Amino acid sequence: METGIKEGRLLIVDDNKSVLSALRIFLKFEFLEVITLSSPNSLMHELETRDIDVVLLDMNFKACESSGNEGMYWLREIKKLRKDIEV
Repeated sequence: METGIKEGRLLIVDDNKSVLSALRIFLKFEFLEVITLSSPNSLMHELETRDIDVVLLDMNFKACESSGNEGMYWLREIKKLRKDIEV
C-alpha cells in the first residue's frame, strides 16, 4: 500500500537536458525534492550546500566519450566529500 510520503532529496547530473526533464517528471513523485544539473562543475557545491540523499550520475559528459571515466572521477569526488551518500 502506498503511503504517499515522499522522502529524501535526489540530485541528477546529466548533460542531456531531455534526460533531466524526463527524470525530474518521473521521479518527482518519489522524492521530496529533485534537483538537476546539466554539468558536474557545480556538483560539489550542491553537495556542500544542500542536504542531498541520492545522486543519479551520468557516466559521460564529453561528446564522443563512452569510457565512463568522467563518471568514475565524479563518483570518487562525491565519496571523498560524503561517504554516506548513495550514488
